[in-house]
Amino acid sequence: MMMKTVYIHIGTPKTGTTSLQTFFKINKTLLKQQGVYYPAEGSYYHNDGHHTLARAFYGENYHWVDPNDFKYTKEWCTTQIRQHINEAECNKILLSAERFWFVSAKELRAILDQMPLVCKIIVYLRRQDKRLVSIYNQRVKQCRKDRTHENFDNFIKIEIENKNSSFYHYPRITKLAKAFGKENIIVRAFEKQQWYHQSLIEDFLKILGLSLKPDFETTERQNESPPYELINLMKLLNRQSHLEIEQQLRLNWRLRNLPLEMELQDYDPLSPQLRRKIMDCFQADNEAVAREYLGRRDGQLFYEPLPNMAAPWKPYSGLSIEKVAKATVKIWQLEEEKRQKLLKQVDKLTQDIKIEKTINKQLELENKTLINMLTK
Repeated sequence: MMMKTVYIHIGTPKTGTTSLQTFFKINKTLLKQQGVYYPAEGSYYHNDGHHTLARAFYGENYHWVDPNDFKYTKEWCTTQIRQHINEAECNKILLSAERFWFVSAKELRAILDQMPLVCKIIVYLRRQDKRLVSIYNQRVKQCRKDRTHENFDNFIKIEIENKNSSFYHYPRITKLAKAFGKENIIVRAFEKQQWYHQSLIEDFLKILGLSLKPDFETTERQNESPPYELINLMKLLNRQSHLEIEQQLRLNWRLRNLPLEMELQDYDPLSPQLRRKIMDCFQADNEAVAREYLGRRDGQLFYEPLPNMAAPWKPYSGLSIEKVAKATVKIWQLEEEKRQKLLKQVDKLTQDIKIEKTINKQLELENKTLINMLTK
């Protein structure tokens, strides 16, 4: 029997992972028919990917997970995934979670340690200037509150100065290569022009030895970045210290779903000069990855050209009072609509309870009548 191969897709974060995982989920049966098993039966799986497993090893479980619930521990998640891999009829198994990027190579290897299989790591790398913007926006959406998230410039400075930052790819990939073998590390650039047929899904399927068949169901892009003005509205909301995290997340969600008439504009927070400066800081790292893991002698990891230094760019002037006021009113209206719906539901439940009580009284009276008739 052919030895099984497990492909672990580790991100990196903000490289189309949500779209890929959605594709894997909705085409799970078709993938299995073509010899690729995407496990989804255990507590290690949540929200289209193997996020619970990755989070258990990273040490940051979901807020709704009871820390005393054994089925979400790394021990139980590992036991489950190993069992399901062993029982799988397919020779190819795919695991996917962007938080695997933050799990140490040693621990990631331990998940499948001593199992008779080949393990390959798939990692997509995005240009650091673009990923910095995307990661910062994501953390604002998640209402993260610490010194690195309040100010974008400070966030960039900290990530560049910290040589252990996840934005430095080469050290992390090298550790993975030592744990899994260099021949088992598959590095791809997150650039449309470098993808097979300029499609992320087709590029990924090619790694698995598959092609995009007409039967496969595809979806629109997931988790797209909101306009820059919306991010600034969220930042303003995040500064409201009197709100609980659940309230902030709910209101942030309201902001993300504001009607189009808000006319929120998108801006580039990075000037052409700053983009070039950022990429200069990561140049040696990117060249090392390109040479060692892609076999590119010129050391070019990304093909998309950097912006011209003289390209027009205008710094963002900030939110207008009118837009802040309009957004506040919109959120209030949405919250009020929700409150009115809840009140209607409560009224209906109250009426249902009253009707049920009336029926019960009638039944009780009828029962008493019948009992009296039988006893006389």
